Amino acid sequence: MINLFNFWYQRGWHLIDETEYQKAYENWGGSLITHPVFIRKLSNHLSISLQYFGFYQNQRLVAAIPAWGRFIAGQKNALKKYNCYHKVDIGNMEVILPISPEAKNIPMYFSCQFISC
Repeated sequence: MINLFNFWYQRGWHLIDETEYQKAYENWGGSLITHPVFIRKLSNHLSISLQYFGFYQNQRLVAAIPAWGRFIAGQKNALKKYNCYHKVDIGNMEVILPISPEAKNIPMYFSCQFISC
């Protein structure tokens, strides 16, 4: 059965694999906290399930995010929710997501504190 709460936060965003996420990061860049290797290793260290989501326009991937549930992975509020705040101190890192310059009007339903335009 579909979890309606997750469906609400993920509408328009679809699960993608790590390879697709890495290609998006290589093409459009991002910040340290969204780097594929960094966030995978941090997730493994904290034992938090990591998923990747992509947003498509005209059947092309135009944006990607790493997620811990309804949070963009690596955020302090997510660390608090998963009771891992005391395990790492990554500060208040600014999040820059891999987004294509051609992307238009991308809705963001994932929680994030310091996201860049």
